[in-house]
Amino acid sequence: HGFDESRKAIIFRYPEEFKKAYEAGKSLVTGEG
Repeated sequence: HGFDESRKAIIFRYPEEFKKAYEAGKSLVTGEG
């Protein structure tokens, strides 16, 4: 639970970094991008 809270704090503080990481991860999973 505490880990999830800290993760949300990181996402809130660095939305651009999270978005880049999310897009990169999504392209790895789907093979697109």
